[in-house]
Amino acid sequence: MGGHIDLGETPEQALLREAREELGLSEFKATPLWQYVHTSPIETEWVSSYYTVIPESTAIHPSEETDGGRFWEWEEIEQQLELEVFTPNFVAEFKRLQQMRPSLHLPEK
Repeated sequence: MGGHIDLGETPEQALLREAREELGLSEFKATPLWQYVHTSPIETEWVSSYYTVIPESTAIHPSEETDGGRFWEWEEIEQQLELEVFTPNFVAEFKRLQQMRPSLHLPEK
C-alpha cells in the first residue's frame, strides 16, 4: 500500500489515512522501518516505510482506488521479484526486508 502525504500531515498520519481510505483498515500497529529519498527518471519522492502484520481474519474493504489490488505472500514476491512485476523501488525495499526478515518475527504458515 502506498500514498502521498497531505499538506500538514506527518508520515504516520498519512499511513493511517491511506490504510483507512484504500483498505478500510483502522486498527493496526505499524512499526517504522526507514525513511529516504527515492529518485527515478520520473520523480523524486520522500519515502517512509512501515511494517505491520494483520491477522488473516481481518476484514479488508478495498476502495475503488485499489480495484484489482491484492495481498501477496512473502514467497510469491520472492518468486516474481526479478520478473519486472514490481516497481524498481519496491524491489529495492523488498531486498532490504529480506535481509531483516529474521528480526521481523513473521508468523509461521
